[in-house]
Amino acid sequence: MLKKKHTRRRAREIAMQLIYMMNAREDIKPEEILQNFSFDEALVLFHGEPEDDVEEELSCESSRSSDVFDTADLTDEEKDEILSYAKEIFGGTVSEAVAIDDIICMSMDRRWRPERIAAIDKAVISMAIYEGILSKKVPVNVAISEAVAIVKKFGAEESGRFVNGVLGRISREYSENEDDQ
Repeated sequence: MLKKKHTRRRAREIAMQLIYMMNAREDIKPEEILQNFSFDEALVLFHGEPEDDVEEELSCESSRSSDVFDTADLTDEEKDEILSYAKEIFGGTVSEAVAIDDIICMSMDRRWRPERIAAIDKAVISMAIYEGILSKKVPVNVAISEAVAIVKKFGAEESGRFVNGVLGRISREYSENEDDQ
């Protein structure tokens, strides 16, 4: 079970990178993103946690970008599973982008515009909404926990609290709407 959790986390991290790239380059098609994305590099980069004493020596920004995960312990089947799930989350998030944006807009405070959300935060929020609410691939609380863990690793210092708050609000509104039906 622990191994499955880690392969799913890696898949979500790759999916987040794909979604981020899609949001950054609105003129490019999802198929082009997938063609130009190096999945071999994605499996190696941005995984694992740096050692405590190494983390102290590095700034927050550089420690995030220098995280390396040894993929030698992964079988080809596990690598294929990671990449397949990443593509599935990416494809679903892209195809449900309008619905996801509507959900985000409805949950945001009127004083806060969704376009002000940091790109990494938005990618992670979108992915969690797709995975936990729209497709119901995982329970909503799992989608939120994974989103917070990923955004703490890749986002700004306050991103974890922000993403948790936005997804918590969306989750509550969503569950209230389901109870009404």
